[in-house]
Amino acid sequence: MVRRDVPGSGRAGRLQRGMVLAAFGSLALGGLQLGLASGSSAEPAPVEDPAASSGARTVVLTATGDTWVQSGLTPKSQPASPELRVGTKNSGVNQAKSYLRFDTTALGDVQPSWVVDAKVGLSNFSAGSCSGNAIRMSQVTKAWSLTTMTWGTQPTVATAGASTNDKARGFTGCVAEGVVDFDATAIVKAWTGGAANHGVQLASVKPGANGSYRLYRSLENSDPAKAPTLTVTISAPPAIPTGLAVTPNEYGNFVTSRTPTLSAVVSDPDGGEVKGHFEVLKGTTLVWSGSSAAVASGEAATVDVPAGTLDEGAYTVNVWGVDDIGIRSAFAASKSITVDTVVPTVTLTSAQFTDGAWTPTVPASDTITMDGSADTGAFHLDYDGVTNSVGANTSGDKVQTYTPAPGWHVLKVTPVDRAGNVGEPVTFSYGTGAPALAKPTIWTASSTSFPVEFSGPAGATGATLEWRVAGTTPWRTAAKLTTSDGTAWTGAVLGTGRSTTGVLTWNATQETYGTGKLTGPVLLEVRGCFQYGASPASCTGSTYVSLTKP
Repeated sequence: MVRRDVPGSGRAGRLQRGMVLAAFGSLALGGLQLGLASGSSAEPAPVEDPAASSGARTVVLTATGDTWVQSGLTPKSQPASPELRVGTKNSGVNQAKSYLRFDTTALGDVQPSWVVDAKVGLSNFSAGSCSGNAIRMSQVTKAWSLTTMTWGTQPTVATAGASTNDKARGFTGCVAEGVVDFDATAIVKAWTGGAANHGVQLASVKPGANGSYRLYRSLENSDPAKAPTLTVTISAPPAIPTGLAVTPNEYGNFVTSRTPTLSAVVSDPDGGEVKGHFEVLKGTTLVWSGSSAAVASGEAATVDVPAGTLDEGAYTVNVWGVDDIGIRSAFAASKSITVDTVVPTVTLTSAQFTDGAWTPTVPASDTITMDGSADTGAFHLDYDGVTNSVGANTSGDKVQTYTPAPGWHVLKVTPVDRAGNVGEPVTFSYGTGAPALAKPTIWTASSTSFPVEFSGPAGATGATLEWRVAGTTPWRTAAKLTTSDGTAWTGAVLGTGRSTTGVLTWNATQETYGTGKLTGPVLLEVRGCFQYGASPASCTGSTYVSLTKP
């Protein structure tokens, strides 16, 4: 039968949960109904629904041609009939089958997996009984003529993808006329997958049963809103997620937590909300999977891996976008990570010195070995207050050769592994050469007191601080020194591997000078001396400090 114009209202004109076809093909609707022409070559009539929500899109296509054929005296095609006839009402003496065509080119370049649902809707207005036998809808597999087909020249149909509907309307005492739907999902998937679209056939499952008789409205019925329709719900898969990140991490793909946060930007060409579905694998074994809350297309989806899931070691993280009806992106974004939460350690050894001890003779050179954990990547150094960083070798170690200077030295080394974990600092202290004055430093200025600390080789039996006014000859022994707890210092020496005074305070203005007390402004020269039994005192080099005016 010839296709009539179908207005943009009613079943034929609605676009349910709005598919914007331009998103799937080159056909731009611009929000307007496609014009219809009479005849079997007329275009379908999809219409954008301005109120449709985002997400899966649905388009309603009106049949472009339909007819029925019947066995017996009238076997010819009936393309002008206002009805579609199926089944029998005389126990199979005359049997009818109906055929419909739908032009699906307006769907655009749709892949089979994008077809979420499809159904053919027919307005059933008469039946052989209220509890009718089922009607089967099948995919037609050969071409057929709308005008010249007869009962004897019907095309073949496929069994795969067929669906049935046993609802009956319009018989006396039955439910009044209404739409019945046949599942066409498999058939539309086949068409979008490359199978030729020759339409569908409606036939009785039990050809001889009067309960199989049905009359449906055709394109030629007087109410275009009751014309046969094909409703296709399409959801293009979300895009492959981008920006997959696993945090916290400082360097490369190392992760410094066993409960990291996984995130990726997810988007869907259909719009709407999208979830990120994450999987964590160890080798090929799935360790954990979980989905984020739904986010707007183009936003980041985030999940936290629960405690007790991950151990130290290598993993692969995959993420798919999942739209609001459960369709995944074609592929996952993937990232390899290594979980490393163990802080590194380091041990220090010296070729010339012992930690905490004094070596009287200054060697020409020394080699410090920093033996770090296998995954140590670098060492932060603090040598007498001067900081630096050096990289570790592939074994996590570093060997450093340098020229020692006389005096007491403190080396503090902090290991950092390749994941960014920072270990505890380790200190190596040593002294070499003659006794050395650590405090006060040169040109220290004070109006009252000065810090004092000096060290030397082990074995000293006592120590003194000596001072003099700059430019004078005789050294004076300082008498006004206190320890860190405020008690008077008696010259006691601390330490086992070295001799040291510890940190003292010299109250310079309490020293007797001339007929009174020492007052500023005056430039002073100071040094520290150790006593080693009957041997002459061994003194540090001197330094200058300034006693300023009170």
